[in-house]
Amino acid sequence: MRLIILLLVVWLGLAGCAQMSKVNFPPIGLNTEPVHLIIPPRVPLNGKDLPADAKLVLATLIHQIYLYPGLPDQITFNSSGRHELYDNRLDYSAFLIRHIDISTYEAFEKNHFRLDGIIHFEDHLTRRTSVHYSAYYRVSNKQVVVEESSISPIQPVYPRVEVFYIPEDIFVSATSDILTDFNSLYLFALQNAINMEPTTTERKEREQWEKMSLFEKVRKPRLITSNRYVILAFSLDRILGNGYLNINFSTSSSSCPTSSHESLKILDDSGWKIGLIGAELAIDDWNSEVFVNVGYGPGGDFRLFSGYPMLVGSFNTTKNYPAVSDPDYIAGPLEQGLRFLNPSQRDDARLIQRRLAEHGFYRMEIDGLFGPGSLSALQAFRKNKRLGDNSNWDITTQMELFAGSEL
Repeated sequence: MRLIILLLVVWLGLAGCAQMSKVNFPPIGLNTEPVHLIIPPRVPLNGKDLPADAKLVLATLIHQIYLYPGLPDQITFNSSGRHELYDNRLDYSAFLIRHIDISTYEAFEKNHFRLDGIIHFEDHLTRRTSVHYSAYYRVSNKQVVVEESSISPIQPVYPRVEVFYIPEDIFVSATSDILTDFNSLYLFALQNAINMEPTTTERKEREQWEKMSLFEKVRKPRLITSNRYVILAFSLDRILGNGYLNINFSTSSSSCPTSSHESLKILDDSGWKIGLIGAELAIDDWNSEVFVNVGYGPGGDFRLFSGYPMLVGSFNTTKNYPAVSDPDYIAGPLEQGLRFLNPSQRDDARLIQRRLAEHGFYRMEIDGLFGPGSLSALQAFRKNKRLGDNSNWDITTQMELFAGSEL
């Protein structure tokens, strides 16, 4: 096998940034040398059960996605077949492969096979995108011929979003030629946004304020000055086609936020959406909390499914204070709604899946991947609790789900 493929598959394994397992497969046809591949994590089929020709086809598809020149001697593409392996909106060279899922490997007839699954990519900013791959090929002696092949980017079910509050004067002072794409805007937000982690002094003041009676809080109000901010909402999952984000403000993190009077602007960088909206806010005002609610709709055929548009993020303008320690405290922060879980974060998703399983609605693996099975369980739970016949995730659903859990 040519050096280029060996380098490719070694790079593919390293891209997983996790412990790898090296598997030696038998020769392809009459080839005298076995194929040596490093397998990324989360490949459902046992590597020993997957022949070398299938692994070679998979590595070659990845080779084509990355637009690397040339092919190994053992494989070729049928020029009369249909091959759609190019995504004209995205250069994958900046993305590493995190996981490869193999959904199907089957024989149609003698020496004819079909292979398909999903490849998950991620870049240095943790932006994610996934593609479905499919290949129909045949094996003849020591040659693999790919008859048809394709990749299709996948629309996220529940995109991961992050929100930043940037003082308007700082945002305006930045020159437009600097903030030109997702990377520059995201790095600018990381460097200039308000730090939502409270200082030690602020934590102590919050603890004292929590112990005050309502009368004392009214008599000695904590005065916070409002200022103008530009709110940036980043989707870290690629949203395709006419999928969209919206941003609204509310005084509670409900799934039906009140409309904002500010104008919303959406930027699109190869599918990664950025929402920008101006607002006058009092950050860390304990007497009047405001929530920035980010909604998502996948567009297209997803309109046929219930639950869209859905709330994918609700961000409090109060800083991230820990729950108050109280000797008589029973209900936890999740049950009280003091902390809002985000199903697109794997740790949060595991908590939701585990709780849905405890209620008897979720019977799949608790893997932190909030996909169709999790959404179906969530919809069943909401319907059972008369919260609506959809899979919306909001603070009311969370509080109901974690009621009695002390979490």
